[in-house]
Amino acid sequence: MKSTVGNLLLVIGTVFGGIAAANSAKASRWLELGDAHPGEFLMRDVEAGDRTLEAGTELSGEVVGALRAAGLEGVEVKDPPRESEVVAGSDRAAYEGRSLAADVVVGTKESFLKAGKKKFDGDLLKRLLEAGEASVEIEKGDARETVALMEELDVKPYEGYELAEDMRIVEPDRLKADSFIDAERGARIEAAGVDEVELKITKEFTFGGWERRWLFAAAVAAMVVGIVLKRADRPKAADVATGRAGDAGGLRADLVATAEAAAKLETQVDGLDADAIHTALDPILSGPIYRVVEGRELLAVQLGAVGFADMMGAFSNGERALNRAWSAAVDGNVEEARACVHRAAPALWEAAQQVTS
Repeated sequence: MKSTVGNLLLVIGTVFGGIAAANSAKASRWLELGDAHPGEFLMRDVEAGDRTLEAGTELSGEVVGALRAAGLEGVEVKDPPRESEVVAGSDRAAYEGRSLAADVVVGTKESFLKAGKKKFDGDLLKRLLEAGEASVEIEKGDARETVALMEELDVKPYEGYELAEDMRIVEPDRLKADSFIDAERGARIEAAGVDEVELKITKEFTFGGWERRWLFAAAVAAMVVGIVLKRADRPKAADVATGRAGDAGGLRADLVATAEAAAKLETQVDGLDADAIHTALDPILSGPIYRVVEGRELLAVQLGAVGFADMMGAFSNGERALNRAWSAAVDGNVEEARACVHRAAPALWEAAQQVTS
């Protein structure tokens, strides 16, 4: 019963914790019109009388007046108001330690384009134009063409074409958008004499400003209680070791029986067809080997961490091989089924020796 309630609390905690966590990164906030000022932007479309103010509209005096005339007391605005800002490339302190919102060219680099390895598509066209190339040789099978390069070129007719000749180009060396500007990248931007750098504006997280912080706290508490209940419902080590529910001796016997059955089948398998192998494996997989899998926690108590790990490593190899043999037999692949049985038998014997030695 405790385990059932514990599982339910874990599910509830996970669901509501996820809902609360999603709210922590909310990109908007409620703004009373009395606090509105230019530099704030509507998060979504708002009906103001006979006009619609679209998302992204700045809260100018005229817009705030229209909202008040429509009887509104507040609106949802973007938080932060802008997704990016532009700073001077010479102001290294302003951009170091932040992330780029757009690519920044910091020089040039030489690139090698190998024939037959580069498809002629929009990305390659852009690179070649930036490198100042006027034309390119491309091919598709026996077809070969010289294509004059221009920005308005439609590459769709050249689908499947690749470079016909190796090329070395000198192209812009970029720091990609989303790149974090560490000291090394900051120095490169400064040395390149970049005029402007566009940076992401990120919303600083504060626990006090998290609307659903108490829901998250309650979800965590529910999960903790669920874990405690599940642990309390598990049989204690002493009970497992001595009780009938923890009959590790029976599980040891099942493991030995599995190994013996696999060894016996190994001596016969080369003379059996797929149906016979399938029939022989059914009682092994549904009998002793199944009981060992279900009772592995009991064996863990008896064998200890190291002994159990050694046993389970060999046992798992043997179990997987027998299951693969069963599947192969069902599919009529008799050679694969025989090979898997030959792999399983010694692995299961190794596992059995771990519990009998």
